[in-house]
Amino acid sequence: RESADELFDAQKLFDISVQSTLGLTSADIDALASVDGVELAEGAWQESAYTRIDGARHTVDIKALVPSGTNDPYVLEGTLPKRANEVAVTQQYLKDSGKSIGDTVTFEGAEDEEKSTSAGTDSATDSTDSTASVDDESFSLDEEESTEVFDRRTYTITASVIDPTNITQPDGPVAFRASTSADYSFYVTEDAVLDTSVFAIAYLRVEGAHDTSSYSDEYTAAVDEVK
Repeated sequence: RESADELFDAQKLFDISVQSTLGLTSADIDALASVDGVELAEGAWQESAYTRIDGARHTVDIKALVPSGTNDPYVLEGTLPKRANEVAVTQQYLKDSGKSIGDTVTFEGAEDEEKSTSAGTDSATDSTDSTASVDDESFSLDEEESTEVFDRRTYTITASVIDPTNITQPDGPVAFRASTSADYSFYVTEDAVLDTSVFAIAYLRVEGAHDTSSYSDEYTAAVDEVK
C-alpha cells in the first residue's frame, strides 16, 4: 500500500472526477475550482472507443495528456507523445497485439461500426418506398450528435506505459479507485482533440489529501468533505 501510494503521488492521481454527458465548460471548471478544499480543478478529454487486434474489436480508453501532469502515465519505454499523430499505449496492448514502439495503431467509436453496417445495407434500402426511406432516415447517425472526442487517424506508438488509474489489467497497480472495463488505455496529445472548448471530464485534487495515505481514514474523510 505504501508503494501504491507513492505511485499515486508521483503520477499526480486525481482525488475526485466529475463527468457530464453534455460535456463541461471552462465556467464549470472554474466553479469546481472555487469549492472549499479543492487544490486543483482541471478539465480533460477522454473517450471510450475500440481498437482492432487481428480483426477483433477490443475496448480502449483514449485519454489526452493533461498539461499539469494529472494522472500521468508511468513510462516503461519510449517517450510520451508530443505531436497530434503520436500515441502512448499500455504494455498490455503491446503484449496482446504483438506491436512495438514505432508501429501504428487506429481506433474507432461505436458510431463508426454503425456507419459501416449501414453502408453495407445501402443496396437493400435503395429499393424501399418513400415512406420507408423517411423512417430509415430517422435512425441515421447525425454527425452533429457524434460523441467523437479525438481525431480518427493513424497514430504512431511512441511509448509503452502503465495507466495508474486502471486496476483491472495484469500490469496495472493495485489501486483503490473504481476499476475500468476497458481492455487498454491510449494516451494522445491535446492536439488530437476535435473540440477543445468542451471538456469530457474534470479532475480534482483535494488540499492536503496527498499528505496522507490513500488507504487511510484521514484521506477518505478529506475527500468526502469536498465531494
